[in-house]
Amino acid sequence: MLGIFFSIASCRSLRHARKMRMPKQAVPSTNGCWTDTNYYTTGYYPDDSPMEGGYFDCLGNPLKTLQMYMAGSSNYVSLAVDKSIIPLRSVVNIDGYYRYGSPVVFWACDVGGAIKGKHVDICTANAREANKVTHRGVTIHVCDRRYF
Repeated sequence: MLGIFFSIASCRSLRHARKMRMPKQAVPSTNGCWTDTNYYTTGYYPDDSPMEGGYFDCLGNPLKTLQMYMAGSSNYVSLAVDKSIIPLRSVVNIDGYYRYGSPVVFWACDVGGAIKGKHVDICTANAREANKVTHRGVTIHVCDRRYF
């Protein structure tokens, strides 16, 4: 069952506020963000194969990999999510991913057929790197900020 709360921290006015779904066990904060645990992370990479889905996210933007972000050539990492749990265009931080002491900025901009429930897919440079980001029991932090 999903709880609903209003996220107005990042909205310019109450008129633009929208309902944001949050898992029942998630912990909301006062800044319009929420935290949830026990997520499963996997990796995918830009490729034209049917399994990977191409070089663009579902919003039409080129995919940005974790390696591009770590090298400083991207301001976010593309993240595939279950949009019924994490709204598209949300900013997500995943525990364990840092660059220069700051959390890596993941942007929920893609979906996938196998991405259901508490499962997120991190965009990486290749298949080898995709295997390295597979983890269970991960804590995520989701904010409804849309600045990309």
